[in-house]
Amino acid sequence: MSANRANLDLCLAQADDTALSLEGRLAAVNIARQYLEGLTREMVTEAREAGQTWDELAEVFGTSAQNLKSRFGSYREYDD
Repeated sequence: MSANRANLDLCLAQADDTALSLEGRLAAVNIARQYLEGLTREMVTEAREAGQTWDELAEVFGTSAQNLKSRFGSYREYDD
């Protein structure tokens, strides 16, 4: 298991731990969210480099290609 995955698992366990303060649990959720957002960005970049279109990715995310492109794309990208 990678260190990042172990840290994610720890954050999720802390988020579920009702013995911790609400602030501590929220901090754990925020750290996990940031990690997953970064991972998602990396994977979208990989998919785009592999030739997937914004429309194909939009189906995976259950949203529009325009929404995905505004979230993950570059203003320099005008293709598909």
